Amino acid sequence: MTTPNVVDKKRITKKDFVTVYWRSMCHEATFSYERMQSVGFIWTLAPILKRFYGDDEEELKKACIRHTTFFNVTVQIVTFIYGVALALEEKNVNDPEEDLNNLITTAKTALMGPMSAIGDTFYWGTFKIIATGVGCSLCIQGNPLGVLAFILLYNIPNWGIRWYILKLGYRLGENFVESLSTGGVIERLTQAAYIIGLMVCGAMTSSYVSVKTPLVFSVGGSEVIIQEIFDSIYIGILPLCTVLLFAWLMRKKNVKPMPLMISALVICMILGLLGIIG
Repeated sequence: MTTPNVVDKKRITKKDFVTVYWRSMCHEATFSYERMQSVGFIWTLAPILKRFYGDDEEELKKACIRHTTFFNVTVQIVTFIYGVALALEEKNVNDPEEDLNNLITTAKTALMGPMSAIGDTFYWGTFKIIATGVGCSLCIQGNPLGVLAFILLYNIPNWGIRWYILKLGYRLGENFVESLSTGGVIERLTQAAYIIGLMVCGAMTSSYVSVKTPLVFSVGGSEVIIQEIFDSIYIGILPLCTVLLFAWLMRKKNVKPMPLMISALVICMILGLLGIIG
């Protein structure tokens, strides 16, 4: 009596994780205004897709098409979506009767918004600001290690978390979107990150924004130092008002950062020449 042949299922291996991890570093090397990061996504998954669907040209074409649709997410956190995609592709290749083409595309699309919110908040709003603050502080003191401090403080969380969330996304797979939506995890994480980011921004504002006036008036034979009057009201009131003015212009008047910076530079040069600020 002979036993029937058993077809080995195709599985994601540790080598696949390593491949995706390192290739994801080039995720945004090519950028299209039509489909954003789609080329980087398909390039990162290409070796795994070829191994899974290499013997079926039509299925390989379908896989390539579904991974070249519009895609855009914070690059530092993209590996989580790669992990989810790997889990779904593994299920799809091993269960040919269950077509997951639409599910894979839907999962990627559904994860773009929430993951970008988390990624932008933590990386651009928290890690980068903290790393910049520490690095600039050292550089201002003449310490060349400030550059190294910035690179390490920003990239160590990036490199470590990339690997962790790649494996996490693979383990959670298709159930991730539903589990986060019902548990409210995204909202709590985003709120906590915003609070930390605002605290760091406030601390940096008081440390790095410097606006003072050297104006002095003579009243009744005595000198009145304008800066001392401001300091008696609130120490740092001029820097605070400057930051609030910039924030108001950007949020309420939709002034872009670059024109605002150039305008501020010109205005400060004029006011400095006139002796109004110093």
